[in-house]
Amino acid sequence: MRECYVTQLGELRYRSDFGFGQSNRFSLYVYGVLMYLYIVLHRKKDFLFLLIATYVTLTVYIYTDSKTFLAAMVCFFTFYIFLKINLLTKPFFRFLLLVTPALLIALTWYLCYFEYYEIVNVFLSGRLSFFRSVLDRISWIHYLIGTELMSEGLLDSSYLHLVLDFGILFVLVSYYLYYKCIKFHYDEILGYMPIVFSVLFYGFSESLFVHLANATSLMIWIIMFSYIKVKWIK
Repeated sequence: MRECYVTQLGELRYRSDFGFGQSNRFSLYVYGVLMYLYIVLHRKKDFLFLLIATYVTLTVYIYTDSKTFLAAMVCFFTFYIFLKINLLTKPFFRFLLLVTPALLIALTWYLCYFEYYEIVNVFLSGRLSFFRSVLDRISWIHYLIGTELMSEGLLDSSYLHLVLDFGILFVLVSYYLYYKCIKFHYDEILGYMPIVFSVLFYGFSESLFVHLANATSLMIWIIMFSYIKVKWIK
């Protein structure tokens, strides 16, 4: 069944949820399946994977009208091509991956308070307006240690969700581990880079890192902790 509903901006949209209760939830699930399929097929069956992924991406977009899902898959395909033509081996992309989370966190707050953000707000279906209404309700102490606001429901931004749920100190520790992993093990995990870039980009507009309906974010945590050696202080 396709349901019609009105967005926060008054936009009329027809979307299917395929039993997941929300169309974006279904898109997140399919996205996770495609990323795991990439891991299974990309080394030996590139053409088969691209054929399946392209067909599924277009079909899901047609039925769910999820612009964020489509944008995340375009990001994935772009960096997949970069990987195949050896562009990801360039120092620029290593640096880009190191700073992307910090840039996206800064961009989220900047867009929430910048007066000319309407175009982005429309593309994100009113998310920025909602983000700003949430940020206006919290104090600086909540940025440090987190807030219980997130218990009221999911916030469609992984970066805002992490900061408001756990506090900036937790985010800084996580970012440090991520930075160490990418800086010293980039070549070892090069094949995962299309996934990493895509997840980071998707996380700008969906709560990927804490959403249990999508196990894709587990890849990021597993990759990070698989290559970081814990040094015990004696």
